[in-house]
Amino acid sequence: MHKSKPILILKTFDPKELKQFEQYLLSPLHNKNTQILKCFNLLKKHYPLFKAEELDRHILYQKLFKQQTYQEQKLRYLFSDLTKHLEAFIAWLAYQETQSTFLIKAYTQRNLSKYIAPLEKQLKQANEKQPYRGFIYYENQYHLSQDKLNNNSLDVSTILQTTIQALSQLDDLFLASRLQYTCYLINHGNIYQEVKGQLPKVAHFLPTLQHFLAKHIDLQTPIVQIYFYILMTLLESEEETYFFKLMELLEKYEQLFERATLHDMYIYARNYCVRKKNQQRIPYDRHLFNLYKRLLEGNILTYNDQISERDYKNITALSLLLEEHHYAENFITNYKKFIPADVRKNAYTFNMAQLYFYKKNFNKVLELINEVEFTDPYYHADSKLLILKSYYELGEIIPLFNTLETFRNFLRRNKIASKTNREVYLNYLKYIKKLVQIRLGKTRHLKPLQADLAQQNNSLEVKWVKLKLADLIK
Repeated sequence: MHKSKPILILKTFDPKELKQFEQYLLSPLHNKNTQILKCFNLLKKHYPLFKAEELDRHILYQKLFKQQTYQEQKLRYLFSDLTKHLEAFIAWLAYQETQSTFLIKAYTQRNLSKYIAPLEKQLKQANEKQPYRGFIYYENQYHLSQDKLNNNSLDVSTILQTTIQALSQLDDLFLASRLQYTCYLINHGNIYQEVKGQLPKVAHFLPTLQHFLAKHIDLQTPIVQIYFYILMTLLESEEETYFFKLMELLEKYEQLFERATLHDMYIYARNYCVRKKNQQRIPYDRHLFNLYKRLLEGNILTYNDQISERDYKNITALSLLLEEHHYAENFITNYKKFIPADVRKNAYTFNMAQLYFYKKNFNKVLELINEVEFTDPYYHADSKLLILKSYYELGEIIPLFNTLETFRNFLRRNKIASKTNREVYLNYLKYIKKLVQIRLGKTRHLKPLQADLAQQNNSLEVKWVKLKLADLIK
């Protein structure tokens, strides 16, 4: 029941909206069914968490219908009616934000054009007054001109002037939207084969657009400039000047965009750094680190009061790779609260274990890892690597080989995302096993291992293997 549609909608309400919805149900204009109000009042006692263990369909039914025998269908009908009212209420909330726009259309349809001009002025001033210049701003500008042109009382001069404005605003909106969608598709086409196959159908206009914008980019709006350079980082990734120009524009125009829009823009910059890092472009380790710091300081990465466990893990790993141990420790502690509650313990424990490893407190690493049962296969795999490295540092060879074998079996049984990912983990096992053999004097063939490591991406694990190999060579 805790995953039913009405409860999922209620979870999104803030306290004010919850009170407003109660008033909505109390109004006979909206609701005349007292059972719906009663059902809502029983459910709201569990707001805001609506815990599964506290919500029981049979208990709710008994409170609603007293001594009647439980009928699942009857409760379903009631939930369906409650959902319709919830949907009507949230639609009404959305309408409140655009009421003036609908009023202009209503006045136009009723030939009451003399009341339109003050509303248009009010909407235009409100749109100009708000500080952001994202997609909504340009969409509002165009629709204001469009609504004005529907006014039959305009003179020819005003119609011509408004038409010119509408065309210019439509160009701004079209260019920004076209670039945004194109970047999204190209980015996902690099990941998903089925998307890549569809790109030629929608990208036929791209060379013309690209050529036009390259010649006139300085005349475009900030959002068009930014998405143009995002596009160029995707199409011509070897030309690094596009990335640095993108970062320059993001810093210059950051205040013009809401955090959600900024988040989307910066993710492209982050992904570019990751691709370069994976190509062993060492400076991009630092570029990526500085980018993450910027995202955190501007509350862009946590714009929805959450940080993904993936970003949490990657920032920790990158900080440790660059030997920014103090930063890593503060980050792990200060941003723990932003991790989704269902994965918080695993994420925090694993990253603290990573930190303790680089503080050379290997026994603490093993203690922490053993506290948690990692249900996520990636955390499970990475925790096993951390255990193996800790055993190596402690000289615990027998448990190391036991863990090597169980980890290898785990990789065979569990399909971790892709064959490539499994091969990466299997490579690490091969490296660690080779280190142990060299350490025990069972082999002195170092050159094949050195050559292999030279081809690998610069990661925490590869860096550690290289350091351990260097120690053995001394």
